[in-house]
Amino acid sequence: MANQASRRAFFTTCAAAGCSGLLRRAAAVETGPDTSLTERAHSFAPAPDAVQSRYFWRDENTLLLIEHTRDRTWNISLRDRKTGLTAPLNLLTAAYQNSAAHRAMVVGSPSGTGGIDANPERLDLPATSSIAPNGTMLLWAGRDTHWYLYSLSGELKGRWPRGGDHQTSEDPAWSRDSSQWVEAAEVMTNGVWRVPRLVVHDVELPGVQQVIPVSGLPDGLMLGISASGHVMLLDAPAGRSAASDHAMLLLAEWHGAATRAVGLPVALPARCRVSEAALSPQGTRLAWVLKNGSSCGLWLSDAMGRGMKHIGSAPMVPYRDPSSRSVRYTWPVNIRWLPRGSSLSFSYRGRLWVIPAV
Repeated sequence: MANQASRRAFFTTCAAAGCSGLLRRAAAVETGPDTSLTERAHSFAPAPDAVQSRYFWRDENTLLLIEHTRDRTWNISLRDRKTGLTAPLNLLTAAYQNSAAHRAMVVGSPSGTGGIDANPERLDLPATSSIAPNGTMLLWAGRDTHWYLYSLSGELKGRWPRGGDHQTSEDPAWSRDSSQWVEAAEVMTNGVWRVPRLVVHDVELPGVQQVIPVSGLPDGLMLGISASGHVMLLDAPAGRSAASDHAMLLLAEWHGAATRAVGLPVALPARCRVSEAALSPQGTRLAWVLKNGSSCGLWLSDAMGRGMKHIGSAPMVPYRDPSSRSVRYTWPVNIRWLPRGSSLSFSYRGRLWVIPAV
């Protein structure tokens, strides 16, 4: 992207920071009988700030939270889904605070007339980060253009050079056995971001990387590694705010020598905008958040985008986050698969929700 926020951060920032006035209206999505997302889902905890925090599932019952505090520092903790008890990870927090590449974004507050007022607010975005599928390690992008990998107990496992040529990187894709991760290295050419190479990093080989040249791969939202063994991205062109009746998945091999990406068109239920997408931990299913004007629907498909099934919808509504002085617009954002792949979580109206993925 032209700015320094990752594509995933941009999707989320628009959802939480009042960018709805910049989005075009689309024709209604044909969803059949209306199904309320919140009636099917279970709310279990206050949601961390949708922009200035991140959360991951360590296991089916435990969240790992990276939260921005009021004194502009960071805090990493574990939260039990059933009891609500929180356990701080002090050593991991200290390492993150000292090395992670935090980012800043300045946004305006909604003026109430569809525009943005002249009272900007600074938002601090957490570093690009990802938890290993085995739930034992946290990876983040460092300020010194390296990746840092730590155990949750705060032990440094290693650091690796990042493959892109700008400060931030897209979220990496982990192998399911937690032994490797793949980075889509973004490079700007003639004012356009592209991914000319995939970079494979091995947990057991700190500092070593395997570079795989790839052609035909524009910038996109990293989804993960499919069950077929392909790195998957969602093509996210500059005009992403426009509605469309299709999306484009991008698949690339990540073993061996040079490779070429393959584009796979996906038929959407109707003209709408893809707000988010997430690949299941098993690499077999995709969750989609499709936005149409003031309504947002959660859909499921297989990993190739086939067999779209509507799970539920929720409206976009104004919401004042306690950590912010501005009124933001909220809809279901920050979708995450739970490790077993049978449930999804999302943030909405200041709460975290879990819903069966059926």
